[in-house]
Amino acid sequence: MRACSYVSQVAKTTPKTMSIIGGALASLSCVLLGLFYYVDDRLFFPCNVVARLLGGSGMSMLAVSGLSLLFKATNYKAGTILSVVEGTIGGAYILGPATGIVFKQIGGYAGACYIFGIFIGVLVLLQIFMLPNIEDTIKSSKSYFHLVKVPGLVLMFIYCFVNTFGMSSRLVTIPTFIMLTFGVTSSDIGVILCISNTVYMLSSPFIGWMMNQGYIYSIMIGGWISQFFLLLFIGPSPLLDYIFHGQKYFLSCAILWCSLQVSQAVAFLAPFKASLNLAEATGYERNSLHTYGMIAGMINCAQGLGSIVGPVGGGAIYEALGFPWMMTIIGFIQLGVVALMIVFLLGMRATNQPLTSRELTNQSE
Repeated sequence: MRACSYVSQVAKTTPKTMSIIGGALASLSCVLLGLFYYVDDRLFFPCNVVARLLGGSGMSMLAVSGLSLLFKATNYKAGTILSVVEGTIGGAYILGPATGIVFKQIGGYAGACYIFGIFIGVLVLLQIFMLPNIEDTIKSSKSYFHLVKVPGLVLMFIYCFVNTFGMSSRLVTIPTFIMLTFGVTSSDIGVILCISNTVYMLSSPFIGWMMNQGYIYSIMIGGWISQFFLLLFIGPSPLLDYIFHGQKYFLSCAILWCSLQVSQAVAFLAPFKASLNLAEATGYERNSLHTYGMIAGMINCAQGLGSIVGPVGGGAIYEALGFPWMMTIIGFIQLGVVALMIVFLLGMRATNQPLTSRELTNQSE
């Protein structure tokens, strides 16, 4: 949620400065989590909240400044940049749990926090010497809140929010559902998570390539329509009882869980490019740190909000109706957003409104 408050600071300072500050906060957060492990039980929770708030602020700054810097300092296409970023994140999700377990065995919980904090601190020092110090020569009077006046960007915000709402709801409920339903162990869940994150990592370059070919809205719509059917079958949905007759299958559930990661890669990559195109088509400057920061902040704000609401809202639905109904409800919510997107695109075409800066240039000519 802090991402939306950092968007203007990218251009007012520099991405390098914000990245260094964000990394320092993330490093400090890890060290504090290790120190707070030894505090009195009554202080443990509030101290951890403070540390995690610092860490969340640091990660928001890193996300906004990092994407802004990559877009401004490189000549690669948006799909290439985003696929590399998301592929790297997917790789981190694969290695993270195993690395954390190893560090915990070496130094306990506090020791693992210290190691991660020191490692991030070293990366911050490297940033000081290696990152280019880029300043924005293009000044803009448009603020972050001008984005809410653009219907397409509001739709992208909703899309990203619903996406992370559904993803975070699944992540907090599906392990419990599988273990209780099929009697598998936490180690089995770890293997499935590793495979699913590998699928995500390997899918990202292909999705980035498709985006570079101009397929933005088509893969967003197609990805969520396919995800709708996967969500119906993963439970499976009570609406499909005429097929499954109440039977549940571990193998199909695990395969569908991993398959969801392909459409999940689409849902994380494509909205950024679509939002960037819409911003440039509605008057935001091209190749501007201000514009990159605005879009990165908006997308990360929507994703952060979805990550907050998802575990609470999804958990409540899970407790009240069960996992199959939760997946069904989320699937229909996503299908509703797809319908909104189709109506939006048809409306833009009917009124001859541009979706990209190139279309805007062609219209002016």
